[in-house]
Amino acid sequence: MNTPELGSNGQAPDCFATRAKAQNEFLALNKDVTLQLDIEGRDRYRRLLAYIFLGDISKDELVEDRLVNGGFGWVIAIGPNVWHTKRLLEIQREAIRKQEGLWGTCGPAPDIESLTISEIQYVGDDETLTLINRGSNNFDLSRWKLVSLPGQVLNFPDGCTLPMGSRLRIHSGPRADRNAADCSKGDLFWTMSLIWNNDGDTAILQTPQRIVADFFEYKGGHSSTHSGH
Repeated sequence: MNTPELGSNGQAPDCFATRAKAQNEFLALNKDVTLQLDIEGRDRYRRLLAYIFLGDISKDELVEDRLVNGGFGWVIAIGPNVWHTKRLLEIQREAIRKQEGLWGTCGPAPDIESLTISEIQYVGDDETLTLINRGSNNFDLSRWKLVSLPGQVLNFPDGCTLPMGSRLRIHSGPRADRNAADCSKGDLFWTMSLIWNNDGDTAILQTPQRIVADFFEYKGGHSSTHSGH
């Protein structure tokens, strides 16, 4: 997860940053906690990467759960450390709906719940990932990102709009149509490379601010299509 920046070098703190810091201190400072590492223990800046449990892990009380639930931060996902992303995303959706914390204080809450990954077809030379706009407004995907867990990234083109109630199929693979570049027609070309592994993979949809809007994972199997939300 991420939280608002406190500011440095004379810059003012982000909206809700001071309250987020205070809440984090209230939950964890001088408390008995247990750190749980994911796949990578440190990032490229050598910062420790860990989930923080109040008490021991068996109590299943994550500090991150409480911070996201209160709107003190938002969910990000940086592979390969995505162990609790799905869990935190569900909490974030509820916080946005209730306009908790920064979602109700720092401007209008983003309408990200209505945009979901509905399925990934990973068998064949023309793979497709399908997005659905279940909301009542058109959705501007300019500068959004679609990430596969190994690290491939699609940067949505400027002006890519998904009308309300419509679908967008994102194509990858050697038989993907290079001319499928018009979002308004429901198809978008990504790459000639195969992206989605047959034995399981993960897709992450991110806003320009790197807020996770949807998280989709599958384990593979005999079917070529896996439904999500």
